[in-house]
Amino acid sequence: MKIEQKSHNIFGIMRRKFTLIELLVVIAIIAILAAMLLPALNQARGRARDTSCLSNMKQIGTLSQMYVDANNGQFPKYNGLLNPGTHCWQGNGKWQDGLYVLQNGGNLTDWKHWDNTKKRPKGIFGCPSQMVLGSNETAGSRHYGMNEKHGNYDPKSWDMPVTKASKVKYPSGRMLYMDIDKVGQWQEQNLSSVASAYSGDGALWRHRNGQGANISYVDGHANMRIRNDIPANNTYDGGKQFWKD
Repeated sequence: MKIEQKSHNIFGIMRRKFTLIELLVVIAIIAILAAMLLPALNQARGRARDTSCLSNMKQIGTLSQMYVDANNGQFPKYNGLLNPGTHCWQGNGKWQDGLYVLQNGGNLTDWKHWDNTKKRPKGIFGCPSQMVLGSNETAGSRHYGMNEKHGNYDPKSWDMPVTKASKVKYPSGRMLYMDIDKVGQWQEQNLSSVASAYSGDGALWRHRNGQGANISYVDGHANMRIRNDIPANNTYDGGKQFWKD
């Protein structure tokens, strides 16, 4: 009499194929787990980008102090580092260009800090939370900006800036650089108020789940602040003027 043998694997356990229903159940469970983990993963990525941006701002603050020490105590112009005279409007040589050369060496040129291949600023001058790519014309002012109250050397300005660091009364509370997002062509890398920092359709606050910005101060330190904790313009901040004296 012929005896039928059943197939066993190396552990002596009978092999059995999964049914279609069982496979669908497993796939459904995996999909549910992925849906539950995805928000946590996105939050973790967001926090990592926030931290990376804050590190950028700290390094920018350090470079700014080095620039001031090497330039008779003066802040860089927000634009016009290559131009003769004192005007900033329609100048060449952004504040980032000056700090980039200080960090990396080389000759100062206009848009030195911009990577035309990657379509975003180089190194610490690009915010890791800003994913918009483009030309310097359209995306150049969607990363970091300088306080116009200190970087505008135009003598015709109605609001004359304080251009020397020694003249700032509260360097630990005075914003010098901040996250900005100016939407449009040929925007300047400067800001004079919160409204001017986030202007145009599609402008976004990038940090703390869209509720804050990273800031670098005159004394070189940096922190993240909730948008409602940032003075809108020439207002006081705990007894210290955030924008200007």
